[in-house]
Amino acid sequence: MLDPTAAPVGDSYLWARPDEHRREVSRDLPTDPVTQARTTLNTAHPRPWGWRVTTYLWTKAVGAGAMLLAALAHLAGIDLAVVGDVVAPALGVAGIGITGALLVWDLKRPERFLYILLKPNPRSWMFWGAIVLAAGAALFTAWLAAGILGAPDTVYDWLAVPALVAAAMTAGYTGFLFGQAEGRDLWQSPLLFWHLIVQAVMVGAGAMALAGIGAGLDAEATALLLAALTLGTLGHVVMVLFEFLGRHTSKQAATAAHMVTHGRYARLFWTGGVGLAALAAAVAGTAWAAGTLLVAAVAGLLVQAALLIYESVFVRAGQDVPLS
Repeated sequence: MLDPTAAPVGDSYLWARPDEHRREVSRDLPTDPVTQARTTLNTAHPRPWGWRVTTYLWTKAVGAGAMLLAALAHLAGIDLAVVGDVVAPALGVAGIGITGALLVWDLKRPERFLYILLKPNPRSWMFWGAIVLAAGAALFTAWLAAGILGAPDTVYDWLAVPALVAAAMTAGYTGFLFGQAEGRDLWQSPLLFWHLIVQAVMVGAGAMALAGIGAGLDAEATALLLAALTLGTLGHVVMVLFEFLGRHTSKQAATAAHMVTHGRYARLFWTGGVGLAALAAAVAGTAWAAGTLLVAAVAGLLVQAALLIYESVFVRAGQDVPLS
């Protein structure tokens, strides 16, 4: 009763059949060699978060990562031309728009999303996340309008730092939101905020590398996108391996990590989540050495698939360890 992982279910309960999800999860839970304890009666516990949350993590990462790089390029005096002035903010606006739609859609009572603003709870990262997304949407829209209208550089000077902060928080605030999901120990990592930003750089650079083909970018702008794609992807792979192969602070986190690396998600995790990302890093590094965006476009596509697969595993595995 005190440790839900200590008594996995078998093929049946005392008077009923366990739901299929609980049966599948329990195959990855170790049975106590002394007690051989089993759960004999329980109710179904479906995952509350599914593909919409997985997709939202990707959509906001692409948009936030693109704007992060656009703002950094401006502050560094690197001209990304139309890719930085129009494509990046368009990705940012679209990313936040789709993200907001997915979040509202995922609510059991979607019409109550207005409660976040009408009855705010300042202790919840659901509320602060809404503020971050709203600020990001406003700043990215302003950047896009400036790019379409051909505004002078002074406009970007005013927007660059706020847009940079908004992009970083848009990518990373979910780390704090997941941290408030008590009981889901896999999500409690102190590195999650920074990992989300690294993921955003990876997929944002991948999208911009695709957009940069034929855009007439100079060598300095091309080098920035190639470096961001290569280093962001390498950083993501290293952080994933560190998170899942390192020590965990609780039995629940260790159990979820075992499901990912050796259990029901292992094949998908190693081939799609890690293997695709490692391949993308190698392709991006080759493109960086050659200074060509054409080769990097392949890596840009690979990282999108790799992140979607990784987030799917991360979101599901974090909810699979039983809480009762």
